[in-house]
Amino acid sequence: MINESISQLNNFIDNKNELLITKKIRRDELNRQIGEIDDEINSLQEYQKLNMEASILLKAASKKARVHAIDVCEKIVTSSLQFVFQNNIKFIIEEKESGKNPQIEFFLTDENGNENFLTNPTDARGGGVVDIVALGLRIAINQLLYGENNFGPLVFDEPAKYVSREYIGNVGIFLKNFSKDFDRQIIMVTHDEYLSNIGDCVYAVDKEDGKSKIINNFSDEYIEFKIDI
Repeated sequence: MINESISQLNNFIDNKNELLITKKIRRDELNRQIGEIDDEINSLQEYQKLNMEASILLKAASKKARVHAIDVCEKIVTSSLQFVFQNNIKFIIEEKESGKNPQIEFFLTDENGNENFLTNPTDARGGGVVDIVALGLRIAINQLLYGENNFGPLVFDEPAKYVSREYIGNVGIFLKNFSKDFDRQIIMVTHDEYLSNIGDCVYAVDKEDGKSKIINNFSDEYIEFKIDI
């Protein structure tokens, strides 16, 4: 009788342990999904902020300057999208009069460049498209603000976070070509190994014994700094 009770108790404990493990796996999966959703929300908020900045810039310009600015934005963003995704998608800015202030809206065509079916960049599209639109807008706004006297570096923080592996190589080539064609330095923070490897100078940051270790193994001499954090 005692052995039978012990056996039943062990079975009960085993079942509870299995249930606990299952719930832990489910919890970890939910936390992962929450993390991905939070990242996407941050990406969309960043795009929304950039969208607003571009709209303010375009609205503030005179009509003649606004036409030029819209043309520059459309061409640069369209070029970046077509280069990365290797299709005929187009970025279109529509200007609508609303009282004294013009209203600016951003749209994308389908992959064939069909302008009869325009959609908002954030609607029914992967985050990778939003990333590239935001990247193109940053470059365009920078060019518009400083024009021919624009020689300073461009700084990007995870510019292609949601771009799939299929297209991430194209992002790297696009940035490399832009840097060379416009003689502009690009400083980029990224966790993507491919994008980090396209740089002329790469610094890897790791944590060791509670300190950040910064390694530059592209210089003539091996350089290692340890910085308290």
